[in-house]
Amino acid sequence: ILKLQFLYFIGKEGTGGGTKQNMEAFPISYRMAVPCPNAHAVLVQQALLVDKELSPDKVVREITVEGDSIVVLYKGSTLRHVRVAVHSCLQMMSLALDTATQFGNMAAVDAATFS
Repeated sequence: ILKLQFLYFIGKEGTGGGTKQNMEAFPISYRMAVPCPNAHAVLVQQALLVDKELSPDKVVREITVEGDSIVVLYKGSTLRHVRVAVHSCLQMMSLALDTATQFGNMAAVDAATFS
């Protein structure tokens, strides 16, 4: 079961960092952290990084691993674009986590071999 920890939602103010132009282009930010075992977190991150956003002019994302969590930061032009992107990411993340869990150590060994 995928357990989510929603950390915060930032409206029109942005998250700081980046240029003023980026903040104006992407005024909506959303950050979520999904706890999972560290070996699986790196594997899931690599799986998610393969798929690029369908509308990079409307939504951008950053995926990092922090300890035992996958952290995804979205920035978008509208709340609707961010919501759709987050939903898609959660579906892909759920599939990747289920796969990593089912194949266990074999998936972690393969990820270390190919990185």
